[in-house]
Amino acid sequence: FPVTITSISVYGGEDAVPPVYGKVFCAIDIRNADGVPENKKRDYIAFLKNKTPLAIDVAIVDPEFIYYSLTSRIVYNLNVTSKTPSEIETAVRGVIQTFNSAEVEGFNKTLRYSRLIRQMDDADPSIISNQTTVKIIKMISPSPGEGFNNVFSFNQALLKENDITISTQNQEDAGSRYGRTLMSTPFFASGKQSIIVDDSRGRLYIAEYVTVEAGEQSTSQDYTVGQPIGYINYETGEIKLESLVVDSYVGAFIKMIATPASVDVRSSKNSILTIDTALTTITASGTTA
Repeated sequence: FPVTITSISVYGGEDAVPPVYGKVFCAIDIRNADGVPENKKRDYIAFLKNKTPLAIDVAIVDPEFIYYSLTSRIVYNLNVTSKTPSEIETAVRGVIQTFNSAEVEGFNKTLRYSRLIRQMDDADPSIISNQTTVKIIKMISPSPGEGFNNVFSFNQALLKENDITISTQNQEDAGSRYGRTLMSTPFFASGKQSIIVDDSRGRLYIAEYVTVEAGEQSTSQDYTVGQPIGYINYETGEIKLESLVVDSYVGAFIKMIATPASVDVRSSKNSILTIDTALTTITASGTTA
């Protein structure tokens, strides 16, 4: 085929969600393309038709993408280099990009955290240490003004976190501690800037930003939990959204950002793991100690 196929993942319908028996799914990743054009899917099916048993039905599907982001604090020794923090940050970003292309991006791959950390430390001889956290991300694109129902999965366990107290419109829930397992990027709903959060008990809610008076001349932002809009399964990573209605959001997607239970993040079946550079933050600081 003239179009470059970078990787392929084949799995039986019994492993699909929901199961589809008697069918084989073939997920194909094409270089410099998001998904597989319909005409190419027809070409691939025609090519495979005479090469598979009659009882097997082959379906070509688009790959799903699971993104990961890093937040890293780099400490380096000013006694052995004259490089600026910006130069150290650029060197570390370069190592991360190379690591992503060589060891992570593709079907059935695993981000090996310890290998990544070692390579980040080796980005420059002056680097002493790094403290790095990993988040995983799925994208959704609801149509403004329409009810959005969707089921997707991070395909791995999520870390159940329970460390913040926020306001709630439900008096029975007043003072409840909400988790930080999942938080979305902002969007507008019912005319207010909002995010999606979990409650550490398996429910998802819209949380509206509110302005809080922090003193005579200052204010801060907090948020108050509103209506429930879905469920989160911490053991499987499955997310179910029900009747989510948004007014608008910046860009093409709302990003659903979760904390994985393991720092070794993996992809599976028809999912491709790759880095989200926009949400990755590298901060370097020098020390003479």
